[in-house]
Amino acid sequence: MSYTQLIKDTLEILDLTALLKKNCLTKEKYKGASCMIYRGKLSYAPRSCTHCTEKNTMIRWGKTTVRLLVHDVSEYKTYLDLEKQRFRCKHCGKTVVADTSVVDKHCFIRRKVRWSVVARLQKNTSMTEIAHQKKNFHFFRLSYTQKNSTSQ
Repeated sequence: MSYTQLIKDTLEILDLTALLKKNCLTKEKYKGASCMIYRGKLSYAPRSCTHCTEKNTMIRWGKTTVRLLVHDVSEYKTYLDLEKQRFRCKHCGKTVVADTSVVDKHCFIRRKVRWSVVARLQKNTSMTEIAHQKKNFHFFRLSYTQKNSTSQ
């Protein structure tokens, strides 16, 4: 088993198009805390445009890097910096970014992290306690405030 495959297994990344770079793990400070940051790349050749559905019209159009929150590893907050390939359709001129199954579209928090919060809420745990357990207080406070403001 390769080193990168072992890391993908640890982070439970099943997406075959996500490739981890050599020396992909760094430990650095991010938002005032010591974090583990893995670096990877996501690229594939889309068969057709998602907007106009024309086939074989997609060309590479630069890259964008996103930082995704994944589950904690060894009590460290862990992120995945994923370099996503952008594509442009020669037919309609619209651009798209490569999709991954690691997170939902337009989301930077992994589904597994979100579901762990939901599971803890079902156990009658307070939001503050969950935030302290997850060491990610700003996310939960923001979600709680948004939920309250939309219900009024």
